[in-house]
Amino acid sequence: MRFAFLALRTLRRQGVTVFLLGLPLAFALVLLIVGSILERQAQQVWDRNLSEMGNALWTILPDYRPESPIRGPARPLETLVRRDERLVESEFGDEVAMAAIDGSQMVRFRDRALTITLIGTRADYFQATQRALAVGRLFGPAEDAQAKRVAVIGSKLVDALLGGEWVLGQSILVGNTPFEIIGILAAKGLSSDGAEQDNVVIVPFRAAERRVFNQDYLNRLYVQPPAGLTREPVERALAEAHQKQDFTMREQTKGLNQERNYRSRFRQLLLGSAVLILVLASAGLVFLQWTRVQERVAEWGLLRALGARSHHIAGQVLLEMAGVWVLATAAAIFGLAVLWLVSTAFQLASVSPGWPDLGLPITLTLGFQAILGLIPVLSAVRMEPIHALRSS
Repeated sequence: MRFAFLALRTLRRQGVTVFLLGLPLAFALVLLIVGSILERQAQQVWDRNLSEMGNALWTILPDYRPESPIRGPARPLETLVRRDERLVESEFGDEVAMAAIDGSQMVRFRDRALTITLIGTRADYFQATQRALAVGRLFGPAEDAQAKRVAVIGSKLVDALLGGEWVLGQSILVGNTPFEIIGILAAKGLSSDGAEQDNVVIVPFRAAERRVFNQDYLNRLYVQPPAGLTREPVERALAEAHQKQDFTMREQTKGLNQERNYRSRFRQLLLGSAVLILVLASAGLVFLQWTRVQERVAEWGLLRALGARSHHIAGQVLLEMAGVWVLATAAAIFGLAVLWLVSTAFQLASVSPGWPDLGLPITLTLGFQAILGLIPVLSAVRMEPIHALRSS
């Protein structure tokens, strides 16, 4: 107990030095904890996006016609048609393919107007893409076949366009065509590629094709592959029908994986920087502690001459290093609290650490200090009392 008191007195006497030693450790600890939080949140976002995708979907998109002085700017080819949907279903199973037509449209409700994304598709689109219904109902196959002017709207339109009114049964103008609102989708937020998913109006395919867009080609074709089906047979069948491959097939999970890998590079850089700072800060702390041990030769010699044993000296040195670690940990937790308050006040990305986020970085820094701290400890305990007193 007496040596613990000596260690605390030494820390208090060298307060500025202890503070400067603890700052790099605190900074490295904050980086490690923030990196752990980002990694956990990224995994949660990945799991949520994967679950929201529902069934594995392939998206077939037409290639773009190159820009030219005569034809104008680049735009999608008009070669993907409803016949391709029937071709895929005839060769690979009923309800495997799902045609879709989409684009930006101006929607009006009374004296308010808003630009939205209009999607014309089949009734099974909602189940395939895991679009949950908040209130009302979805349109069915019969309404698609009859080109009924019914619409299911995204949650963002309720306030932005309709002013929070009760909207079921109300009529909105999409372009110049009236549609009756029959359902409101649950909020889904941004997609994995950053696209807004709640600023949409979804209507039956035939209604969008005939009454709004007035076009006989598709903007995209979704494919829900049954078990065992790979992309190659589908691509080959469509290429033979088109006599060339003028389309691109994308897998949702592949794009999500690419985005995940891209974002993980930043987190790896952050964690790598934190570990490097931790190693350098720990090495600097050990070197300074070792220097202080050498400067306090007379103190160690006097303590040994008065009966202090090696483990007493080792305990005092370790307690001094542990004091720096405790102060650094407290500073890091204070810094995280400030980050949390700022992120909450300005509605930035949440920085809310859990016990797993704190446990590993704190244990890692403690382990570094314990291992590297053996250097000054061994230097102190190996001093012979008589030699220490003479050298002083």
